[in-house]
Amino acid sequence: MSKSMLDNKYFENQLNELSIKLQKLVTPLSDELNEMKKKELEWEDIEKHGEKIVKAQADQVVSFNVSGQIFQTTIGTLMNIKDTLFYNLIVSERVNLDQEIFINRSPKHFSNIINYLRTKHFSFEKHRSEEMDEFYIEAQYYELNDLVQEMGNRFECSLLNFTRSGNVSYYYENEDEIGTGNGRDIQVGTNFLEDLNETCLNTGICTSSPAYIIIELNHEFEFEEIVIGGYDGTKYEGWFIGNGSLSTILTSSNGKQWTKVGEIPTNYGQIQSVKLLKSIGKYIKFFNEDSQIGIGYLKIVTI
Repeated sequence: MSKSMLDNKYFENQLNELSIKLQKLVTPLSDELNEMKKKELEWEDIEKHGEKIVKAQADQVVSFNVSGQIFQTTIGTLMNIKDTLFYNLIVSERVNLDQEIFINRSPKHFSNIINYLRTKHFSFEKHRSEEMDEFYIEAQYYELNDLVQEMGNRFECSLLNFTRSGNVSYYYENEDEIGTGNGRDIQVGTNFLEDLNETCLNTGICTSSPAYIIIELNHEFEFEEIVIGGYDGTKYEGWFIGNGSLSTILTSSNGKQWTKVGEIPTNYGQIQSVKLLKSIGKYIKFFNEDSQIGIGYLKIVTI
């Protein structure tokens, strides 16, 4: 076989291999686009179905029994805002609108929920902060997503609770106790949530390895930055202020599904700003499989 024929055969094989690789890339992309188009068409069908229901039954009265208290409104009001719990229930025809619908929730804020559906407006100034907390939870349940986001923007972010993997302690003996066995275990860290507001770094939360610290926020917030400093426990032999450097930082809305948004930097012994991937969450988690973690200061910078 001549050299030119061998060259042609080689290039033919290369082109075939390239074609196969391109096909492998194109097929998943094509499938994904088809799936997106399918969902888009399904949503268009849902919207058209919703429009038909409103046009034919907008004035029909619907009765709700909310934990024993009766409320009435119209289908038009319930479907005035798309993609809420009420809208989706009606469009999916999973409830009989001719019968009383029971909801096992507190009736305290239900009239405000209905009024928001009717007017698309909520008067924040008329409600105390503790009522806002309760209403926020109800707005989440009824999937009033725009209102939930607006309320979240009005809340000041604070640390609500924390969990961790375990205590860190060291065996300590006074000078006159050395070798006597009369020493004691001393826990590292003060381990109170409010201590994370202090900038001195000699108070804070510490945890054993493999380590995690989960901080729960008072509400769901959008953020892409934290300010953090390591716990300075240098009075304990064996504790290093940088414990926790390179720990993974994750966020979650429900405390179950987590998204990685960044990591603690190596120069962790000082208070510093850490940029994260933008996320919306109620929980922030610090995880390190190989090291203890100590946090002396933490602030969530909301958007």
